[in-house]
Amino acid sequence: MYSRLLYGGRITLGMVVAVVVLVAPLGLAVGCVAGYAGGIWDRLLMRVTDIFLAFPRLILALAFVAALRPGVTSAVAAIALTAWPPYARLARAETLGLRGTDFIAAVRLCGATPGRIVLRHIAPLCLPSLIVRVTLDMSSIILTAAGLGFLGMGAQPPSPEWGAMIATARRFILEQWWVPTAPGLAIFVASLAFNLLGDGLRDVLDPKQGV
Repeated sequence: MYSRLLYGGRITLGMVVAVVVLVAPLGLAVGCVAGYAGGIWDRLLMRVTDIFLAFPRLILALAFVAALRPGVTSAVAAIALTAWPPYARLARAETLGLRGTDFIAAVRLCGATPGRIVLRHIAPLCLPSLIVRVTLDMSSIILTAAGLGFLGMGAQPPSPEWGAMIATARRFILEQWWVPTAPGLAIFVASLAFNLLGDGLRDVLDPKQGV
């Protein structure tokens, strides 16, 4: 069980890293473009974001996986498609606050293109808040990935993914309760660790802490 938990951690945490690598740049790009461009682009991108936010993440992920094929790759793609809207909203809010600042006006007067302004000046300033949000959101990504595995839509048995391990061991819960409890505790500890890491990063990266 211990070896399966450790190997299953590679699968579950690997799915989390893959989702973060996919959704963080996408959400940052959508939010920065919407916040800086404004007008029709802002309304269009935010309405698409609102459509994704209107559905619960797990339900929407289940629909995407059912439309594809159960497996780790499908689960990562489904979670990524449902996890980017909060990052886009956060990046848009940060961009709206930066768009009217004096240094952005100075860069614009120097002849910088909108793409260069967003890429070189606005996006780097949005990264601290985005990093904190991504770290805090990793726990919910773990729960979503484990939920998909438990429902048979993620990693397939006998793959030692934590959610799939709970699903295959639930029939032993009365006789051998520690078999499904161990992966559940692993999910709890990993989620708690990412939450604590996010709180620590927020204290470090928040400029108001130094005031």
